[in-house]
Amino acid sequence: MGKRCCWGACDSDTTYPERTEGVLFVPFPKPKRNAEKCQLWIKLCGRPHSVLNISNITRDTYVCSKHFVDGKPTAEHPHPVDASGTDGISGGSSSNERKGAFTFT
Repeated sequence: MGKRCCWGACDSDTTYPERTEGVLFVPFPKPKRNAEKCQLWIKLCGRPHSVLNISNITRDTYVCSKHFVDGKPTAEHPHPVDASGTDGISGGSSSNERKGAFTFT
């Protein structure tokens, strides 16, 4: 089974290598171990409840590195950016973050 990103309308999927060159897949927080973080990530991914909810998070649920400020969870940015275009954690995100494109300095 390939890995697919569950963030927004992302099409990162390891069954299509041209879409995932240089992309890492971060496992979704597990509901039994960290329900609060899992619920936050579900909200940030922006998918409808019928598609992504706490009852269908498995060991095969991922968010790709395109949706993290640092390309992966870090102490400073442990969560993916908000797919809705507003960052519920820090108060706002740029249009580049919403598109999954980042500028690193």
